[in-house]
Amino acid sequence: MIALFVEKLVRFSRKFAFIILAGYLFLCCIGILYTQHHLSMNTDTTKLFSPEIPWRKNKARFETLFPQLSNTLLIVVDGKTPELSNDAAVLLTEKMHSNPDLFKNVHLMGGEDFFKKNGFLFLKEEELNNVAQELIQSQPLLGVLAKDPSLKGLMDAFTFALEGVVQGAAKLDDFQRPFAAIYEALHQYEMGNYKPVSWQSLLMGRAPKPEELRRLILVQPVLNFNSLTPGKEASTFIRDTVKKFNLTTDHGVQVRLTGNVALSDEEFVTVADSTSIAGIVSAFLVLCIIFLAMRSWKLVLATMITLIVGLILTAFFAALTIGSLNLISVACFVLFVGIAVDFSIQFVLRYREQRHIHQDLIPALDVTAKTIGRSLFLAAITIAVGFYAFLPTSYVGVSELGFIAGSSMFIAVLLNVTLLPALIFLLKPGMEKKSIDLPWLANFNQFLINNRKTIITIAVVILGLALVLCYHIKFDSDPLKLKNPKTESVSTLMDLMSDSLSTPYVLDAIIDNANDYNIIKDRLEKLPEVKSVLSVMRFVPTDQDKKLLIIEDLKQFLLPTLNPPSTFPVPTADQVKESIVKFTDKLESLNPAQESVAGHLLQTLHKILDQNDPQLVEKITPLIVQGLPEKLDILKQTLQAGKVTLDDIPGEIKRDWITSQGQLRLTIYPKENLQEKKSLIRFVEAVRQVTPNVSGLPVSIVESGKTILNAFIMAAGLALIAIFLVLYLVLKRVYDVLLVLMPPFLAAFLTGAVCVLIDMPINLANIITFPLQLGVGVAFSIYYVIRWRQGMDKPLQSSMTRAIFFSALTTSVAFGSLAISTHPGTADMGKMLFISLFFILVVCFTVLLAFLKPLRS
Repeated sequence: MIALFVEKLVRFSRKFAFIILAGYLFLCCIGILYTQHHLSMNTDTTKLFSPEIPWRKNKARFETLFPQLSNTLLIVVDGKTPELSNDAAVLLTEKMHSNPDLFKNVHLMGGEDFFKKNGFLFLKEEELNNVAQELIQSQPLLGVLAKDPSLKGLMDAFTFALEGVVQGAAKLDDFQRPFAAIYEALHQYEMGNYKPVSWQSLLMGRAPKPEELRRLILVQPVLNFNSLTPGKEASTFIRDTVKKFNLTTDHGVQVRLTGNVALSDEEFVTVADSTSIAGIVSAFLVLCIIFLAMRSWKLVLATMITLIVGLILTAFFAALTIGSLNLISVACFVLFVGIAVDFSIQFVLRYREQRHIHQDLIPALDVTAKTIGRSLFLAAITIAVGFYAFLPTSYVGVSELGFIAGSSMFIAVLLNVTLLPALIFLLKPGMEKKSIDLPWLANFNQFLINNRKTIITIAVVILGLALVLCYHIKFDSDPLKLKNPKTESVSTLMDLMSDSLSTPYVLDAIIDNANDYNIIKDRLEKLPEVKSVLSVMRFVPTDQDKKLLIIEDLKQFLLPTLNPPSTFPVPTADQVKESIVKFTDKLESLNPAQESVAGHLLQTLHKILDQNDPQLVEKITPLIVQGLPEKLDILKQTLQAGKVTLDDIPGEIKRDWITSQGQLRLTIYPKENLQEKKSLIRFVEAVRQVTPNVSGLPVSIVESGKTILNAFIMAAGLALIAIFLVLYLVLKRVYDVLLVLMPPFLAAFLTGAVCVLIDMPINLANIITFPLQLGVGVAFSIYYVIRWRQGMDKPLQSSMTRAIFFSALTTSVAFGSLAISTHPGTADMGKMLFISLFFILVVCFTVLLAFLKPLRS
């Protein structure tokens, strides 16, 4: 019935070729117009899994309670001094606040007035004592600077201090730290670098801590999920602002973007950039291979038109049924090309075979339809059933892929028995003067027949070894492993991960009852897998009474100094230069050792003054006193600190930790390196014993891996049952059905074994190769089994082997080129596809043919 149906379709298409061509052209026009307006690209990764899965519900609840913490950009600002990083971060924050069309929320972490006032309270008591002593010793200098916070005021203060050295009231070494800071700034200036004096470090009496040189801005941009890069507009605005205000490394600042929005955007750009050239090269090679298979540009043209029409109609179907493509279902076009090209090659090479036999085009087309139609339709049905098996799974991304890809198989086979023969009839390719069979494979075909049992035994042994190796196969569900580590967002994230308090591998728990808060927090902190637990209480300093006593003493001593009754006017450039010369002369009079800090500073000042640069003051003033007035103001605010309670925490901070309904957020940090899968699982399971409904990246990695594995196991089981039933209904014999299924499943185990040997884990990217492997493997074996059932006892030397070989070669080139991609996920997918297709060919050309025992007459 199938063969008769296909024969009638081909005959109809041949007779009404122009009508068929016009009809498809009209359908393509409608499809293109409709698809342009109705098919969107949804890059929201949260939509890849069913919202009904428990871990997805927990994540959704967290995002509902704290919406400002989802879909974020993290701006990392590093400066050579705390002042540089802070000033750059403040500037960026102000510019983003003034652009609400691009940014929903902008939060400079730790940049609130709350921290300026209460900064001393967050120091340890010992550290605060040290800072207090430094400030007390700097009281004379602070007094001068409070009256005149300019370069002239600083130079006059040092000149006055050096007079004390002359009189023996002080030592030159007492000024080593400020002199060293000024010398370093001026020396870097001479070298063409920019590293101003850090007054925060000078006033604190120590070098800045790494975290003091870095400011973090958490941004929630307005996203466009119809674009492959939803956060592009926001990221572009930030980068343009960085360039406009010279927030660059040559000005002492480095600004980098990371966070889930930047990671996703850069990943798509990387994939597109790394595959564009490979795509052009592979497309050219595919055309060459198809030409070698068909030996006629007319047949190649007919095939390519059929393929393009199929892609258009597949997109049209997706627009009509689902309306959007996700990050997984977009692969339907890749799968379509890989399998639809096979249908075309099978049809065309069978046509070439019949054209050699019958000479005339019309009978060649009719016999081709009669002999190949059953195989094509059965292949399409079984492949479609295999894809449809993903429909009931919770992995929505693959479920939608299965629906589109499965349906596209019917589009492909229909086009190959209507449009393709119509094009062949219209283009009228020349006759086939030679047979396209492969008689030179006759000896190998006979060898397979004579050594059936040996080959089958070897195959069984290899399968056993492969099964043993597959037991050790790894599945890595960490999405970070699929990203290019050289991109800014990934390298920045890896940098943050080196700090245990900025790692993204944290868990968030929601405490509904405030009475349970302390109990749960204490239980979590006692877990050996947990390093720390942060909550809103982190903003209530500890040991406040002791610290406030220190601050009060400091206030009584310093506040009058920092609030002089009058201040000096802003000095002129000549006045500043004159004060620099006076300081240099006074320092020279003390004859400091050349190798001392004071000696280096003196030499550097002489070099700079000898240049007679009229813009000298304008150039070096920002290097020495930039940010000094602001630091003095912050110091005055800090001295006004009082006792801090939960009620004193500002709303913009509190909203990230307490909801309006009173739910509390706990953030749990791991003790181990969670890039190790076992550590990751231990951490998640341990925390879940205390609070089951946690969310965060570790849970997403663990649970998404389980969801994906379960989806593929479920789909594999359903596909196996469904394909078996379809094949049995057509072939009527269990043995023949098993023959069809053997190549893809044997190739799958061999592919898994190779993955173990080369240490390539199954991941979220390359796992998508298994549906393609199933589809291609079933298609190839169906052609052989049906030809064998039709009485061909030596199928290896038939034209079908040529068709299968060239079909596999085109698919290998098309997808194998992905292996050279700089994107790790794409490269893994290409490698896996190449390996699996190689094994499918090997199994089909050897093991399958060995199982095709000679038929009785």
